[in-house]
Amino acid sequence: ATHAANSQVDVTYESAASPMKIKVIPKTAFTDPIKFSFTNNQEDNDDIGILTEPKERSFRQHNENFIGRYSIFLYMLHAQPYSSSKIDLINLLKEEDLATSDQIKMFEDTYSPEQAIPFYTRHGFIYENLNRALRELNIRHIFLFRFILQDICYKLRDLMSREPDNNELTIYRGQISSPQEIAELVGAYQNQSIVAVNSFFSTSKDRNIAKFFLTGAQSNLCDGTRLATIFEIIIKKQDVSQFLPVADISQLSEFPEEKEVLFAPGQIFTINKFDIIFESGVNIYTFKMVLKTGFKECLNQVYTKVEKIRSVQVHHPLFHIGTLLAEEKRFQEAQDLYKDLLSKDVNEDINYACYRQLMTIANQQHNTHEAKLWFDKMNEIKVGKTASPNHDDGIPIRTEDYSTLHHSMQEIQNLAGNFLSLSTHDLCQALNNDENLSNRFENLNDHVYNMVLIMIKNKQYTLAIHYTEAALFSSSISGMIPLRPSLKVNFYIQLGYCYQELKRNDESLKYYKMALEDKTHCSPDDYIRTVHCVGKILETTNCYEEALHVYIQLAEDYNNDSNIGNREQRHEVEECIERVMSSLLPAE
Repeated sequence: ATHAANSQVDVTYESAASPMKIKVIPKTAFTDPIKFSFTNNQEDNDDIGILTEPKERSFRQHNENFIGRYSIFLYMLHAQPYSSSKIDLINLLKEEDLATSDQIKMFEDTYSPEQAIPFYTRHGFIYENLNRALRELNIRHIFLFRFILQDICYKLRDLMSREPDNNELTIYRGQISSPQEIAELVGAYQNQSIVAVNSFFSTSKDRNIAKFFLTGAQSNLCDGTRLATIFEIIIKKQDVSQFLPVADISQLSEFPEEKEVLFAPGQIFTINKFDIIFESGVNIYTFKMVLKTGFKECLNQVYTKVEKIRSVQVHHPLFHIGTLLAEEKRFQEAQDLYKDLLSKDVNEDINYACYRQLMTIANQQHNTHEAKLWFDKMNEIKVGKTASPNHDDGIPIRTEDYSTLHHSMQEIQNLAGNFLSLSTHDLCQALNNDENLSNRFENLNDHVYNMVLIMIKNKQYTLAIHYTEAALFSSSISGMIPLRPSLKVNFYIQLGYCYQELKRNDESLKYYKMALEDKTHCSPDDYIRTVHCVGKILETTNCYEEALHVYIQLAEDYNNDSNIGNREQRHEVEECIERVMSSLLPAE
């Protein structure tokens, strides 16, 4: 080899056909380390959350981690860039010193969606930072890089569509690995684990190209701490997901002789063969892999998770990512996403949902002052809007009724807000000095409940939910003036009913179950109706075993207490048990 300019190295190697001289930039997308994850066939580790960070090694045994990564990747692909996205990324590159001023200027002046792949393969400040963000699951960085992520995937999808449907490729990737990485790869092979790629990665149709990228580190291969590895991957076009494309990009490359094939993140493989080949004076650890077929079968948990979150009424990918983060208690990242969405003022429904999530996070962090701030923002949207029209068979609600309700709600919030600033001693003293304070608080909530019942009669479920959750929230921060237990249970039941009517089953079940936890304050009729509702929701969601347990428990309650349930209700629960049993039993 003869050294050329600082940025390039001339390398001569033998190919099957003839000697060839090529120019290779030493640091390219080929040398960017790929980090894998793989799911094993053992039981899940309950301590690992769906977004838990893997260690920085090529392979990491875990299951749920990939589900979270894959879900976020799918949402990022569908999150439309803002008009300011390019400027936002440039600001990140400057603030965190991720690129030189010349690189930033060149990117600002010349980047376009058509140039996404050449930019990715040619410029380290793009592929290094984007792949690092994907490997480390750095939500803020992925969010700001997402328009490049989308541009690359769109172009890969376009290139892939031009390939014959029966196209099959064998491609190669050379990499220097640690002994621990090799051990984990061998473990993946032995356990037939599913191997997942966390980032973009480059491969070549030419094995000599892959082998070449091992030669630069050959001096480090003698001490046993770094081992030469080649991945041999077989892919068939029909096995590739359109959301996670793979394509030959040599026609777009500055070095077409590299015969580069680029993979989008999220691919899954299995290792079919492991071998050690002594070649050119070096042991090369070779892993033969195939692209895993049946994405939906392999990733049922992912699709279930994604569809569950998408089932809510707010349809925005970034909101759903925030929901995933909040579920994993990555509160700061979730808050940043919600606030970013609010700054764009997409629409009132999304704004309201973001304020609600921010309030929920503040409550979980025991920050009641901030929770009240977000609650007030929710109020500005919901209460400030004109009430939805009455349903034909509903009860007319006059404008003055809404006005009275609004004033009642304001007074409840003011009372609750005042309680926040009082110590326990001062609050007790205030209650002693004003014996009517507790009664006033209770009467106001009774008024809210009566209005909520009218809204439900009018099928104004969203409005009813808002006022009910507002009353419960105000009660929770008021401290020593709790809601009357029976009223609290009734609020839970009405929330369960409203969410059920809106087909938001998870939230409906949550409130129904909260009501049943305090069934001593639930009237017999309400108890029976609530249990039936829980059973029907479980049936609707195909949770037949849980539904059967619920119905059997109700039947036992009937047997133990002759005062609850009439003949029709007892007969109905018997029919429910028979229906669920028929769903559980295999067809003859």
